Amino acid sequence: MRKTARFILTIAMIVSFGFTVFNLNLLWRNPTVTLLVERAKDDLAISIEKQLSAHVSLESIELRLSELLDEQPRNWLAIEAVEGIAVDQGIVIGSDLQTRRDAAYDEEHGFLIATGKCLACAWNPASCDLSAILLCRAPVDLTPVGDIVGVIRESKHYVFGEEVDMFELGLSTVGLASAVLIPITGGTSASIKIGASIAKTARRMGRISDPLLRLMQKTFRESIDWNIVANSSFGNYSSDITRAINPEAIKPVMTIIEELGSIRTSVGVPDALQLLRNIDTPHDARAIARVADVTGSRTVGIFEVLGQNRVIRSTMRYGDEIIAGIAGVFGMLAALLGLLISFFSSLSIRVLRSLAKPKPS
Repeated sequence: MRKTARFILTIAMIVSFGFTVFNLNLLWRNPTVTLLVERAKDDLAISIEKQLSAHVSLESIELRLSELLDEQPRNWLAIEAVEGIAVDQGIVIGSDLQTRRDAAYDEEHGFLIATGKCLACAWNPASCDLSAILLCRAPVDLTPVGDIVGVIRESKHYVFGEEVDMFELGLSTVGLASAVLIPITGGTSASIKIGASIAKTARRMGRISDPLLRLMQKTFRESIDWNIVANSSFGNYSSDITRAINPEAIKPVMTIIEELGSIRTSVGVPDALQLLRNIDTPHDARAIARVADVTGSRTVGIFEVLGQNRVIRSTMRYGDEIIAGIAGVFGMLAALLGLLISFFSSLSIRVLRSLAKPKPS
């Protein structure tokens, strides 16, 4: 019986070793295989719901709401998004916090207050309330008017050797040339235009991260020949912008812009502006766009209660090749451990039998 068990364990170890070597060789020879891969939509939805069940409680909801109520100015879009998650999870906020919340809301809303906020927003985008952005800034920021103004103003600075806002110039150019840039993203003219407009508005509101701002400025500076753009005439703009752009160099930013358009389609402009502050890289933009596609209007609340890192991690899983490799290693180790236990067990029995034999007199 013991010999049979050893034989089976030996065969299992050899098979596991061969399985491990095969998968390691596959990983080595196939550069497209990665440690992590994107979850399918259904799997992503399940993963996020598990995260909510595991990490969202009355205490965590009330803590986040208290933090948001302490902020100045208060972000009512985020506050209402967290309240929406509380309702979804069946969590009832305590009466003291609810009273505090209602008093703060009454203090900051009403016709005269809203009108004053809108006027301030129209004059200075940094003072914009996300809930009022469509009414107060859309006529300029989210239409071609904003792109035309941006190109004219920053091109004049470029021609005269003055300081150029490369972020504004780059996005305005992308917005006006969106139809020309479709081959770079594989998206649509509308999604590129919308994504560029949202990024510009977010920057004016101070809602774009420093890493993303630096990435976009550097990319626009290095991927577009601005001499060609500055000397282009209206009739030749489409052909000139095609010559001016280096498709490979600008691709990371175009990916972000395209994903911003997708996020806006899933959640609307105000929520897209709120989510943009979580984007530092093209990978972040892709992950958030996938989450927004799955969770829709709940997306902002999910980011508020779970945090950026946890949500973005939920979009990925270990690749099948990695899982198979790990399984092979564990199988080999388990078989080896079984053989060692069997060997030492047999050795111990032999030693005990030897000690138990009576000594010759």
